[in-house]
Amino acid sequence: QSNLIRGITKIICDFINIPELTMKGTALKALREWEIKNNSSINVIADMAISKGLNAVKEIFSIGKNMVKKLVSDPKDKNEILIDISFEKAFKFFLDYYYRYQG
Repeated sequence: QSNLIRGITKIICDFINIPELTMKGTALKALREWEIKNNSSINVIADMAISKGLNAVKEIFSIGKNMVKKLVSDPKDKNEILIDISFEKAFKFFLDYYYRYQG
């Protein structure tokens, strides 16, 4: 899982001028926010039906994306389209990883 987080973080940081450590912290906050919102541990996603699990992961990515949009200060990096693209590429990385190692 650390390779997964590292890969996702790198993709987003390549698009947006944000330190990797900050992005990792944001990812952890997004996971925690999802857990609170759903009154559930992140571990339950692995036991969900594929479509429901992917929706949960997409929801976590959306939470993280909204956090990043509030976090960045450089006007170039505040470009919402660029942030959206970076998160879509990161989600594709997740899907590739999932199907390679889990599916």
